[in-house]
Formats: sequence, structure tokens, C-alpha cells
Amino acid sequence: MKKEIKINHKYQTLRESKSRYHIITGGRASGKSFAICLNLLLMTYEEGHTILFTRYTMTSARISIIP
Repeated sequence: MKKEIKINHKYQTLRESKSRYHIITGGRASGKSFAICLNLLLMTYEEGHTILFTRYTMTSARISIIP
């Protein structure tokens, strides 16, 4: 059984963009984290990329990326 990965249309242009930095916004459950992680995963198969994850406040980092 073949499953298709669907990304919110708002974030599909990330792969084609040549910008160095991106600011991603959207409401809760808009698919931001999924779209970003999928794009970063795909970038790890290419040469010349440095990937850095950040959060705006330490409080939000403490409950999300630190654990």
C-alpha cells in the first residue's frame, strides 16, 4: 500500500526557495513543524547545508526541543 505525504500548500515553496533564512508562521496544527522537518530531512541528502534549530524563548525550548 502506497501512502502519499501531503504538505500544507503554504509551505510547499520551501524546497524551491533559494533564500538563506526563512521565517515560518501559522496557527496551531497548520503543519509548520512537519513541513520544516520534512524539508530539513530532504536537505540532509544534499551537500553544503548547515541546519540549526532555534526557538524564540527558553520557556518554549524547555518544553519542546530540549527533552
